[in-house]
Amino acid sequence: MEELQGVDLSPTARVPSIIEIAALIAGVVPFAITSSTLATETVNGRTVTWEYRDWLAIACGCMAGVGALVSAIQLRRTEPRKRALRIAILVGLLALGAVQILRGIGRIGADRPEVVSREEAMAAVEKNSEAAAKPAIGKADIEAATRRVVAAWAAGKTAEVLEAAHPDLKKELTPQKIDEIRHLPDARFGAFQKLDDKLAIRHENGSYFAAGQATYEKGKLDIAAEFMPVDGKPLLTHLKVDMADVTPPPAEADAVARRVLDGLLAGTIHDELFHPKLKENLPDDAGKQLKTLVGNIGKVKSIAAPAPYECKDPLSRYCTTQKVVGAKRKATYIAELALGWDGPRLTAFHLNIDPK
Repeated sequence: MEELQGVDLSPTARVPSIIEIAALIAGVVPFAITSSTLATETVNGRTVTWEYRDWLAIACGCMAGVGALVSAIQLRRTEPRKRALRIAILVGLLALGAVQILRGIGRIGADRPEVVSREEAMAAVEKNSEAAAKPAIGKADIEAATRRVVAAWAAGKTAEVLEAAHPDLKKELTPQKIDEIRHLPDARFGAFQKLDDKLAIRHENGSYFAAGQATYEKGKLDIAAEFMPVDGKPLLTHLKVDMADVTPPPAEADAVARRVLDGLLAGTIHDELFHPKLKENLPDDAGKQLKTLVGNIGKVKSIAAPAPYECKDPLSRYCTTQKVVGAKRKATYIAELALGWDGPRLTAFHLNIDPK
């Protein structure tokens, strides 16, 4: 028995152990799979409470931590030549555990907003209320800003338009896009002449709105602008040139309505002549319905001249109706149109079989 003195007969620990392998796997799982919850509360757009939890990351982080503890315990029973590997595993598990727990509580990897106290947020509400009740910018400033922007836009001075724009609008606008919008009215209305003398100005929810009419060579269009005050200066957030109230030329509107009708009777839907909202609302089985309808009408014998019709759709500015006589049945066609940049476009249409 004396020969055994000084000899360590304790078993050596495997590197890596099954527990370490399991802990390493657990430590990387949350990078691929998440199970998170988020609770927030805002006051006046400011975040006052923010609580993020990824419970899977927290659980896996704890498992990695347990694996690191096991590695530390087994380090004493590890062969000298394998201790460096075990230490590396230990450090890796500690790092994975810490990272996953921090990810689990939203300290890293989460889009954490600035969190302020409720008192600070409420103070901002009072400050904003006072500012809204007492505009820092007058109507004369908004009118002058509107005229400058419209004049620069119409003259193609894109740099001046961008200079007057709010940072959020600058992200959406490019000189090319400004130029494209500027030339939209040219074909139908000619060149821009002037902005009318009277503009309607109003202040609402911290923003300023200006509206008026722009005179072109061949007519007038509505123009609306929206501004937001920044450091005492109105910055453009929206500019709209609208011809929603312009009536399409009757001859052009009648021609478009008739072309759509001829297509329908031939089994074709000319949706290129539709207003975007009509295209969106067109049923998926419109072609099938049309085929059945045309079959019930039979061969077309005659189509009456268009007659005025009272518009039903809010977008419509010109409406007409025509009688269709078929070999089997008679039908009534109704077309509602609005003026688009490319000409009259259908906002609604109906082709119905007349009662016997």
